Amino acid sequence: EYRMQHIPGSVNVPVDEIASSPNMPQDRNAAIILYCNGLACPYSRRAAEQAVDLGYKRVYWFRGGILEWRKYQYPMQVDEELKNVDVPKLSPDEFLKHMQETENILVLDVRPQWWRQSKEQAGIIPGTEMMIPLLRLDQNLDLIPRDRPIILVDRLMRQSVHAAKFLNLNGFDLRGVLKGGSRRWVLEGRPVMPRDEEPTFAGRF
Repeated sequence: EYRMQHIPGSVNVPVDEIASSPNMPQDRNAAIILYCNGLACPYSRRAAEQAVDLGYKRVYWFRGGILEWRKYQYPMQVDEELKNVDVPKLSPDEFLKHMQETENILVLDVRPQWWRQSKEQAGIIPGTEMMIPLLRLDQNLDLIPRDRPIILVDRLMRQSVHAAKFLNLNGFDLRGVLKGGSRRWVLEGRPVMPRDEEPTFAGRF
C-alpha cells in the first residue's frame, strides 16, 4: 500500500511493527501523525492506540487518510507502475464460478492477521487454502505457487487490490479479487468456513 501511494515525506510503519520499527521516533515527545487509506481502513487508528500505549505523548490520528488528502488535491507520491496494473473485480457469482471451474485455482486471503480475532470478522470463504496478510506478502512470495491461477479476498476489498497489483508485477497468474470482500459475501447470505476448519496464517511474521 505504501509503495503504491503515500503522502510525501511520510515513512512506512506497518501496524504490527509500531513497537519495533526503526522508523518510529525514539523521543516519546515527538509529534506523530498516523494515517492509512481512509475511514474504512482500521490500520491507523489501531496504530495510534498502540503508540499511546507505548508512551508517545503527541499522537495524532488523520482519520480521513489518503482518500481525504486526495479529495483536496494535495500532492501524492505515486508508483505509476503499480497504479497502471489492471485488477479484475469479481462479483461473488464470478468469484464462485472461478472456484468451481478454473482448474487448480488458489484462493488467497490477504486480510490482517489480527482481524481474525476481531468482532468485525466477516468469515473465511470455503475453499480458501492460504492466508497471508498484505503486509507480509513480500516476505512470503516463495510460499505462493507460481503454477496456479490465483483469486484474492479480504474483508472489504481494501487490501486485496494492492496485493493483486503486487503479485501481478511479480509474475503470478492473478485472475481477480472479490468485489466487496468477504463482508459482501456474508451479507448476501453465502456460507463461511467453521472456525475449526479455517486455514492458519502462513509464512514469516
